[in-house]
Amino acid sequence: MPRETIYLGNKSGQELVKGTWKYARGYVPGLPNEGLVEQIEGSPARLADYDDSSWAVCGNLTERNSHGFSFMWYRIKITLPEEVNGH
Repeated sequence: MPRETIYLGNKSGQELVKGTWKYARGYVPGLPNEGLVEQIEGSPARLADYDDSSWAVCGNLTERNSHGFSFMWYRIKITLPEEVNGH
């Protein structure tokens, strides 16, 4: 089985998989960022069924969306194409 690489960091790769990057700030997006003192076991944002409908669209992955010590979530939903580069 041939292997192909789809680079999701550029527009052509994103278009191939019908994906759009989204991002949100904070360990638990939408809640106050308590930093390291919060000590929660895991953010619900790590789960596949987490509601990211209010997250901002990220047009450029190399653009900095935060400053200093912070936490950001990035997410993309993709649909794998039947063929990539003829394979």
